[in-house]
Amino acid sequence: MNRTLPPLKLEKSPLVLALAQIRFSAVLKMEKFIPDLQEILRHKGFPKFFETQSQEFQQGPQKIELIPTPRWGFADKTLQHVVLIAPNFITLQTNNYDVFEKFVDTLQIIFRAVNEVVAPALVERIGLRYIDLIRPQAEEPLTKYLSEGLHGLHGLNAAKLEVQSLQHRFETIGKTDNGILVIRLSQNKEAKFLPPELDPVGLKFDLDISRNELVTLLDIDHFSITQLDMDEQVVVDTMWNLHDHCDRVFREAVTPYALQKWGSKDIPMS
Repeated sequence: MNRTLPPLKLEKSPLVLALAQIRFSAVLKMEKFIPDLQEILRHKGFPKFFETQSQEFQQGPQKIELIPTPRWGFADKTLQHVVLIAPNFITLQTNNYDVFEKFVDTLQIIFRAVNEVVAPALVERIGLRYIDLIRPQAEEPLTKYLSEGLHGLHGLNAAKLEVQSLQHRFETIGKTDNGILVIRLSQNKEAKFLPPELDPVGLKFDLDISRNELVTLLDIDHFSITQLDMDEQVVVDTMWNLHDHCDRVFREAVTPYALQKWGSKDIPMS
């Protein structure tokens, strides 16, 4: 796919996490394939290996149970790029994002390895998600960084409501030609720079956030629920389509002032 907008480079990017995931029909014997996958991925820039587990809900005969699910991690030497493989998905996550071309190329390498070694039957979900930490400088209002549609109820007077402070949380859901697009804005004062459901295991973060800082997260999530053969080019094309919408949302969600503060620079399309 060709870009519809030139790549946007931000010298002081607010992006704290980019995540791409491909879910496929479960392979219950995934563990036996991990040594072969590790042999491939350690030569592709992911020399560090670890094992972990997540807890997933599963409907039992009489109740819903939490079932431990194994995950295998492959990280680069800086712990800024991590691949997670589970019996039913692969995930690429990074806190050092450059341009989508490089990101999707890495994802393609991972998908190809899993397809060749494991050969799952079907792709069932393809998703792309970006989390931005919006941090106005001292005394600056958040409204200088976010477009009007994301101001929410910032005009509410906390004193009149007899509350000490206000924190906002809302989401917008839309349907695109490629899937479902979810845009969320959330705030907290617990120094949490990621949504609670995200667990970027293996990544090393270097963020200094005080407990008193009002953290504002812009969360752009675009995914396609589908039934596809494990076709590498179709998956890559779908990722590009998902990215195109995410790119447009980000540019619409933030202000020209914010882009200027973050040192924006358009890169000409080749």
